[in-house]
Amino acid sequence: MKVLLVGSSSFIGERLLKFLVKEKYEIVCMARCRRPINSKIEFYEWNLGESVPAKINKSIDIAIHLIHDSTMEESIFIDKVIKSFIDLRDKGIPKQIYISSYSAGPHALSKYGKTKYKIENEIFRFDDITIVRPGLVIGEGGVYKKISSLANLLPFIPLPDGGSGMVPIIEIESLCEYMVKIIRLKMPHQEENIFSNNLISLRQLILDSVDNSKKPTIVPISSKALLSLFRIIDFFPIKIPINKENVLGFIANQNARHESTVDRYDS
Repeated sequence: MKVLLVGSSSFIGERLLKFLVKEKYEIVCMARCRRPINSKIEFYEWNLGESVPAKINKSIDIAIHLIHDSTMEESIFIDKVIKSFIDLRDKGIPKQIYISSYSAGPHALSKYGKTKYKIENEIFRFDDITIVRPGLVIGEGGVYKKISSLANLLPFIPLPDGGSGMVPIIEIESLCEYMVKIIRLKMPHQEENIFSNNLISLRQLILDSVDNSKKPTIVPISSKALLSLFRIIDFFPIKIPINKENVLGFIANQNARHESTVDRYDS
């Protein structure tokens, strides 16, 4: 099977690429920067909004979209993402997957979550595109890496309601395994929510991300006060791993209603 990765230089993209290579899939990549792991991978340097390279054609069995750009104006970014779906469909690619987020939904407060949700709403008019919503991906990258870095950096961590809110998680290796199962389906479902059925509190997630000698003190704080704190930090040249957008995402996700679909593949 031949798989096209669109945005293969992202955290999930890099791990998924390595996993698919290990599973003996034939891989084609389109990304802004080249990070090949071996010379057998077909790679095209490509920016969102550009025409799909002429050599990308119906020999591709499935395309997986992992690209996100928070620096681009939202409406322009969404239009370019949808254009990439349509361009690949016009190339004759029969199936596509969009990697969204647990943050996407009417509950979204962050720009990231709202943008993902708007893209999802556009995708629902296509019957050949599957939306995959991972939980918080546990691994050496992404938001979890930021959480771990912050927990190792500070002696105390202010958390809304003391971090009692529950967080859906998925190990990066497990996510890759589920992705392969989804890829192999002849008729993929339109929506897949990929995270463990056993949620974990934000407090426990942070404490588990550091060793016993470095565990920070958790300081309960209201969501409003925490957001005000991060808005103040934004005015100063202080670099910390977590930002206001991450906090908004965690707060909003407490009201999400996505239900895990991993049981489809575990039975």
